[in-house]
Amino acid sequence: MHHDKFSNKAQILWGDQTIHVASDAMGQDFGVENRTYTPDILENAAGRLHVLVNGRSLRLRCLGRDSEGVVLECNGRRFKVGIKTKLQQMLDKMGVTTVHSRGPAKVQAPMPGLVLRVLAQAGAVVAPGDPLIVLESMKMENTLRASGAGTVVEILVQAGQAVEKGQLLIKFG
Repeated sequence: MHHDKFSNKAQILWGDQTIHVASDAMGQDFGVENRTYTPDILENAAGRLHVLVNGRSLRLRCLGRDSEGVVLECNGRRFKVGIKTKLQQMLDKMGVTTVHSRGPAKVQAPMPGLVLRVLAQAGAVVAPGDPLIVLESMKMENTLRASGAGTVVEILVQAGQAVEKGQLLIKFG
């Protein structure tokens, strides 16, 4: 996106296509690829949104979400929309791939770094997206999150420990 006013940027996966989207800090103007939109919000209820974009009426409803994205209904049609976090985008640039399964079996270090904080505890039940470990790499803090639901069996690292790319950090059962 080339617009400076957009502070919230993300990548959305639409099938096999990556689309760059962004919004301003107030969430009033949106950018999709290189076009700017200012939608009129007609209705905003829990999980439902009715907006007018360039004269076109869109009724949106969130049907569910997981670690890979959301299932949306737009004017009666269902769509699976993948969402990539800043960490996932950075890992893609570095050539690191992540594998999603029904539940996490293990968490490995996606890059070399220093464990700043361990947020999970042995025996804890985690849900998709729950923060597990804060890892510092290249002077950036990255929160590693659960890719699925599971129970923490063993934590193999502690705060202050240096880790290598691919090193096993947490085991799940």
